[in-house]
Amino acid sequence: MRILNRDIVLSMLVLLVSVTAGWVAFHYPSDSSWFPRVLTVFLGLMAMGLLVRSLKTAGDGDMFDGHVVQARAAGIVFAAAILYALSIQFVSFEIVNFLFLVVMMYVLGQRNPIVIACVATVTMLLIKLLFFVLLDVSRPPGSWF
Repeated sequence: MRILNRDIVLSMLVLLVSVTAGWVAFHYPSDSSWFPRVLTVFLGLMAMGLLVRSLKTAGDGDMFDGHVVQARAAGIVFAAAILYALSIQFVSFEIVNFLFLVVMMYVLGQRNPIVIACVATVTMLLIKLLFFVLLDVSRPPGSWF
């Protein structure tokens, strides 16, 4: 009998959200809903991948292994998200996002500075390309930069 761990529960919830959002997105005209469609399909594929991986490793631990460390990390993530939302009004979008990515990767266990710098940089470049160049979304204004 498999143990129902947090990854299995999360993947099933995300898969449910993905299917629901996809159902709504695929009922809109295709001209105006290609991005939500792609996003929900991607989200569903990632959730299915996590579910398969979690089912293969189920039984290695239960839902409460390391719960103090995980609760601390979750608290830091939520506090950082609030700080991010407040600081984006004062500092430029690019700087705040880059710092947020760096801090979150470190808090969640990544210790290789080269990986952290590369992932944060590539993510920021993809965000700029996708939203500011391809979709022509206006950049959030910052007071300082």
